[in-house]
Amino acid sequence: MKLEKEIESSFIQKLQDLKYKYRQDIRDKVSLESNFREHFERLNRVRLSDSEFTRLRDSIITSDVFAAAKALREMNTFKRDDDTPLQYTLVNTKDWCKNEFEVVSQLRINTDNSNHRYDVIILINGIPVVQIELKTLQITPKKAMEQIVNYKNDPGNGYTNSLLCFMQLFIVSNETNTYYFANNQMEHFCFNADERFLPIYEYADKENRKITNLYEFTENFLPKCTLGELISRYAIKLEILEEEHKMPDSREHKVSCSNYQCEIELTLEILSGKWKALIIWELHLHGIIRYNEFRKLIPGVTQKMLTQQLKELEKYGIVSRTVHPTVPPTTEYQLTELGNELIPIMSAMDQWGKKYVRLYQEEQTQK
Repeated sequence: MKLEKEIESSFIQKLQDLKYKYRQDIRDKVSLESNFREHFERLNRVRLSDSEFTRLRDSIITSDVFAAAKALREMNTFKRDDDTPLQYTLVNTKDWCKNEFEVVSQLRINTDNSNHRYDVIILINGIPVVQIELKTLQITPKKAMEQIVNYKNDPGNGYTNSLLCFMQLFIVSNETNTYYFANNQMEHFCFNADERFLPIYEYADKENRKITNLYEFTENFLPKCTLGELISRYAIKLEILEEEHKMPDSREHKVSCSNYQCEIELTLEILSGKWKALIIWELHLHGIIRYNEFRKLIPGVTQKMLTQQLKELEKYGIVSRTVHPTVPPTTEYQLTELGNELIPIMSAMDQWGKKYVRLYQEEQTQK
């Protein structure tokens, strides 16, 4: 049985084979910031004074995940000591392949309230963008997910007051099973058995073959250009409003309600919407459906409404979404185990509806 340290060493070697530079010298907040400064000055062809760098660092570090993701991808402005504006980017946004990719391990971020250590982190131009937490085979990856969630919810954690605020993706693996998920605001970043608020994905190739082995996953998901392309486009969806992730108070009440009638009402509410039932039924018939194929199978649905209904079904855990990092990326949907349990219910509703129509028609004929 491999030790966690051995898995980490093998994983880092795999990244080095993909031309990542292993920075064993970066082990704490000070060395992380020093490395970022070197990359920043080289990328933007500028030399900052110590006071300028301190102000720049403080201005870009934020607890707002979406604000950090936006700053990572856009041109930004900083006022220098002499009041002249500096237009800068944190990474090469024109060609992500030309960025410098590095890997660090066992990074410690000590703050006034937290003392956390992170297994492996991938840096792009000195910016931490991907965190990988590794466990031994006998430990489920869910333990690593819970650890990340606990870190993020710890007061004073590094995700809110250090360069770790730019983290875009999390990967967890016990070498045999590997999952990934995007960063999110703290109030929405939680994990439970239903995975309702933290969508977790398994990587699949073009033939929809799941790739769960850590090293095969690394070969397919983490080549530098592939990762850069993925982060530049899809890691955190800036256009998603926070309200779409938040369950209304009335719905929260119904989830905790022990009254049987209340739970029937909850089921009907989950299925409410003009297109949800059709989406679920088409997924039942076809198994896996690409996003663009829905428009052919359900001609009347608009793109905006299709996107909205799929997001709601994904939020409820009825459907799962897999994004293949092709160019352009391919998105596929399928029913979850929970979603498949709705099929007998919907079949019964279909039979009841047909019976009702027949009785209604007979009544109209007798008039």
